[in-house]
Amino acid sequence: FRFYKFSKGFDQIWKGTETNKTANQMCQKLLAPLSTFLKTFLIIRNIRTLTVEVWWNLMIKIHNLKTGKLIECSIMLGQIGGFAKKDLIDSLEDFSKQIGLAFQITDDILDVTQSEEILGKNKNSDMKNNKITYIDILGLDAANNKAKQLTESALKTINSCNISEKEKLVDMAKYLINRES
Repeated sequence: FRFYKFSKGFDQIWKGTETNKTANQMCQKLLAPLSTFLKTFLIIRNIRTLTVEVWWNLMIKIHNLKTGKLIECSIMLGQIGGFAKKDLIDSLEDFSKQIGLAFQITDDILDVTQSEEILGKNKNSDMKNNKITYIDILGLDAANNKAKQLTESALKTINSCNISEKEKLVDMAKYLINRES
């Protein structure tokens, strides 16, 4: 499970006596919108006549609730039982959403640019499975630029925070944009 390594550095979670109740509430808040949205998406995913703007907005929503939500969970669940102030929590949430989207865009890029040996899966599997990708919407160069822009913005967000050991978050964001598979 590739998101495991993202959460490994955020192991501050089991503090306080209300931890299990708080963890359950946090999980419900973070994951509840996913089910309804995915059902809607499945209905329209093969309609390729939608405009670029509509696809872009749809893709962002999907990946904020899918890949992005997994990354967000790995970061935000580390705050359960902690004593972070609202502005720090908001910054961590913003950071996680940006790197989640950058991760997915990078994943789409790697699907068309890497060899099967490096990817560990079939090349162009998204196209073969009739999936719309950020490459389809933006083109390869613009998708690369968008992933870099999101990562730079995420790094700026986290670097402006007063948080200990933020190097782990910075390293994770850099890994996501520079990975090969």
